[in-house]
Amino acid sequence: MKKLIFVFCFFFLHGIISANDFEKVEKELAFHADVMLNAQKAEHRMSSAHTFYNLFYETLNKEGSFSYSFDSLIWISQKKPDDRSFRIFTWIVDEGNGSFSHKGLLQMASGKVFSLENRLKQNDDWEFFISGKDDWMGAMYYHLMEDEYKGEKQYLLFGFHRFDEMENIKMVDVLYFDKKGEPVFGKEIFKKKVENARDIIKTRIVLKYSVDSYVGLHYNESMGMIIHDYLIRNISMGNNEGMSLVSDGSLVGYEKKDRYWEYIDKIYTQILDEAPRPKPVLDKRNKNLFGDKP
Repeated sequence: MKKLIFVFCFFFLHGIISANDFEKVEKELAFHADVMLNAQKAEHRMSSAHTFYNLFYETLNKEGSFSYSFDSLIWISQKKPDDRSFRIFTWIVDEGNGSFSHKGLLQMASGKVFSLENRLKQNDDWEFFISGKDDWMGAMYYHLMEDEYKGEKQYLLFGFHRFDEMENIKMVDVLYFDKKGEPVFGKEIFKKKVENARDIIKTRIVLKYSVDSYVGLHYNESMGMIIHDYLIRNISMGNNEGMSLVSDGSLVGYEKKDRYWEYIDKIYTQILDEAPRPKPVLDKRNKNLFGDKP
């Protein structure tokens, strides 16, 4: 009996838990994730959000957690590259009164965990800003793809950001790791050529648009391009400089050329009543926020 107690204490103190213990914790995490995203009252969502974050962060810091899938957390986005060098968990919490918070945890294969803090404020530099884990432009990522130039690996993160009750944001952010192994977000790899002027070089793609408009942003493998809807002012609301942008049904994109993803105008020239979609976003199947089957 003393030997068993000693073994239990050793594993507990050294942060090592069994697969069964991970399953128990996962059930608790799933409960709090459900409450924080679906509860009617904001105070209930926020209370569960706080509990979920602390428990998840603590659990990911346990030895052996990287090999555990946590695939029952259907309300949480989990993305990992083919090289399985890390995985990134992201989610959004409705705090009430039109305010939303974006949370993230990045776990390396080595076991190191980075907490991603969404502290970027609204400004005109979103597409030119390079940030770290403490000033991350929060998003719930729906796609991750590997990118490389001259042996330097980086990752493109396609994400959704709830700006407020009137506008959403879709983005392609860039993630890479510096010489110290710290995550860095944003890199000058998106180029738009301007006639008789200096090229515009951006660190990420940011599309801010009205919640009433569908805006697609994805990578088309057959075309080898990042494609998104072209945004215009909503003329039905009058001549208002501050009004939200909407899709006009045409598509533009970015094509990889050496180091840069270069802007391509007018992929499709026909203006449609509704922007074409790579696949149905919602149908009769049970799907999550991004139209994917859980």
